[in-house]
Amino acid sequence: LVVDDEEQFLKFVKSGFEKRNNLNCFVAMNGFDAMRILGERWIDVVLLDLKMPETNGIHVLRKVKKAHPMIEVIMVTGHASMESVVECLKLGAYDYLMKPQSIIELEAKVKEAFDRKTAKEEKLRREKVDKILR
Repeated sequence: LVVDDEEQFLKFVKSGFEKRNNLNCFVAMNGFDAMRILGERWIDVVLLDLKMPETNGIHVLRKVKKAHPMIEVIMVTGHASMESVVECLKLGAYDYLMKPQSIIELEAKVKEAFDRKTAKEEKLRREKVDKILR
Protein backbone atom coordinates (compact mmCIF):
# COMPACT_ATOMS: atom_id res chain seq x y z
CA LEU A 1 0.00 0.00 0.00
CA VAL A 2 1.35 3.41 -0.97
CA VAL A 3 -0.04 6.42 0.91
CA ASP A 4 0.85 9.83 -0.49
CA ASP A 5 -0.98 13.01 -1.43
CA GLU A 6 1.13 13.39 -4.60
CA GLU A 7 -0.73 11.63 -7.40
CA GLN A 8 2.39 11.53 -9.60
CA PHE A 9 4.34 9.63 -6.91
CA LEU A 10 1.46 7.16 -6.47
CA LYS A 11 1.35 6.46 -10.22
CA PHE A 12 5.15 6.11 -10.40
CA VAL A 13 5.31 3.55 -7.60
CA LYS A 14 2.16 1.62 -8.57
CA SER A 15 3.15 1.25 -12.23
CA GLY A 16 6.75 0.41 -11.33
CA PHE A 17 5.84 -2.28 -8.82
CA GLU A 18 3.12 -3.83 -10.97
CA LYS A 19 5.16 -3.86 -14.20
CA ARG A 20 8.47 -4.99 -12.77
CA ASN A 21 7.32 -7.47 -10.13
CA ASN A 22 3.72 -8.32 -10.86
CA LEU A 23 2.86 -7.08 -7.36
CA ASN A 24 -0.57 -5.93 -6.26
CA CYS A 25 -0.09 -2.32 -5.28
CA PHE A 26 -2.90 -0.36 -3.66
CA VAL A 27 -2.79 3.42 -3.33
CA ALA A 28 -4.38 5.97 -1.01
CA MET A 29 -4.12 9.75 -1.06
CA ASN A 30 -4.80 10.19 2.67
CA GLY A 31 -4.73 8.40 6.00
CA PHE A 32 -8.48 7.76 6.09
CA ASP A 33 -8.40 5.87 2.78
CA ALA A 34 -5.26 4.02 3.89
CA MET A 35 -6.95 2.74 7.05
CA ARG A 36 -10.02 1.70 5.04
CA ILE A 37 -7.85 -0.30 2.62
CA LEU A 38 -5.94 -1.88 5.51
CA GLY A 39 -9.27 -3.03 6.93
CA GLU A 40 -10.34 -4.57 3.61
CA ARG A 41 -7.13 -6.07 2.20
CA TRP A 42 -4.21 -8.20 3.30
CA ILE A 43 -1.30 -5.75 3.25
CA ASP A 44 2.29 -6.63 4.12
CA VAL A 45 4.13 -3.33 3.66
CA VAL A 46 3.05 0.32 3.62
CA LEU A 47 4.99 3.16 1.99
CA LEU A 48 3.72 6.18 3.92
CA ASP A 49 4.32 9.86 3.17
CA LEU A 50 5.20 11.96 6.18
CA LYS A 51 3.52 15.21 5.08
CA MET A 52 -0.06 15.12 3.85
CA PRO A 53 -2.68 17.89 4.02
CA GLU A 54 -5.45 16.22 6.04
CA THR A 55 -3.29 14.31 8.50
CA ASN A 56 0.40 13.73 8.92
CA GLY A 57 2.14 10.43 8.38
CA ILE A 58 3.14 10.12 12.03
CA HIS A 59 -0.53 10.07 13.05
CA VAL A 60 -1.26 7.45 10.38
CA LEU A 61 1.80 5.41 11.44
CA ARG A 62 0.48 5.29 15.02
CA LYS A 63 -2.92 4.09 13.80
CA VAL A 64 -1.43 1.46 11.47
CA LYS A 65 0.88 0.00 14.12
CA LYS A 66 -1.92 -0.06 16.70
CA ALA A 67 -4.43 -1.77 14.41
CA HIS A 68 -1.96 -3.94 12.44
CA PRO A 69 1.28 -4.33 14.42
CA MET A 70 2.79 -6.89 12.02
CA ILE A 71 2.60 -4.60 8.98
CA GLU A 72 5.94 -3.01 8.15
CA VAL A 73 5.78 0.73 7.43
CA ILE A 74 8.39 2.60 5.41
CA MET A 75 8.16 6.37 5.77
CA VAL A 76 8.91 8.44 2.65
CA THR A 77 9.27 12.19 2.55
CA GLY A 78 10.83 15.11 0.82
CA HIS A 79 10.91 17.07 4.10
CA ALA A 80 12.96 15.19 6.68
CA SER A 81 14.08 16.34 10.09
CA MET A 82 16.10 14.36 12.60
CA GLU A 83 13.21 14.65 15.07
CA SER A 84 10.72 13.10 12.66
CA VAL A 85 13.14 10.29 11.76
CA VAL A 86 13.65 9.41 15.43
CA GLU A 87 9.94 9.64 16.23
CA CYS A 88 8.91 7.42 13.31
CA LEU A 89 11.50 4.77 14.14
CA LYS A 90 10.45 4.80 17.82
CA LEU A 91 6.83 4.32 16.72
CA GLY A 92 7.80 1.20 14.79
CA ALA A 93 8.56 2.36 11.25
CA TYR A 94 10.83 -0.08 9.44
CA ASP A 95 12.75 2.66 7.64
CA TYR A 96 12.67 6.31 6.65
CA LEU A 97 13.50 7.28 3.06
CA MET A 98 14.01 10.62 1.37
CA LYS A 99 12.26 11.38 -1.92
CA PRO A 100 13.10 10.98 -4.69
CA GLN A 101 14.06 7.30 -4.75
CA SER A 102 14.39 5.11 -7.81
CA ILE A 103 11.85 2.33 -8.24
CA ILE A 104 14.71 -0.15 -7.80
CA GLU A 105 15.64 1.37 -4.42
CA LEU A 106 12.00 1.37 -3.30
CA GLU A 107 11.57 -2.25 -4.40
CA ALA A 108 14.67 -3.28 -2.45
CA LYS A 109 13.37 -1.61 0.74
CA VAL A 110 9.91 -3.11 0.31
CA LYS A 111 11.45 -6.57 -0.17
CA GLU A 112 13.57 -6.12 2.99
CA ALA A 113 10.48 -5.04 4.93
CA PHE A 114 8.43 -7.94 3.55
CA ASP A 115 11.18 -10.42 4.48
CA ARG A 116 11.30 -8.97 8.00
CA LYS A 117 7.52 -9.27 8.37
CA THR A 118 7.61 -12.85 7.11
CA ALA A 119 10.39 -13.72 9.58
CA LYS A 120 8.45 -12.18 12.49
CA GLU A 121 5.31 -14.10 11.53
CA GLU A 122 7.26 -17.36 11.25
CA LYS A 123 8.84 -16.77 14.66
CA LEU A 124 5.39 -16.23 16.19
CA ARG A 125 4.11 -19.43 14.56
CA ARG A 126 7.05 -21.41 15.93
CA GLU A 127 6.53 -19.96 19.41
CA LYS A 128 2.84 -20.92 19.33
CA VAL A 129 3.66 -24.46 18.20
CA ASP A 130 6.35 -24.79 20.87
CA LYS A 131 3.89 -23.60 23.51
CA ILE A 132 1.28 -26.15 22.38
CA LEU A 133 3.82 -28.99 22.37
CA ARG A 134 5.06 -28.27 25.90
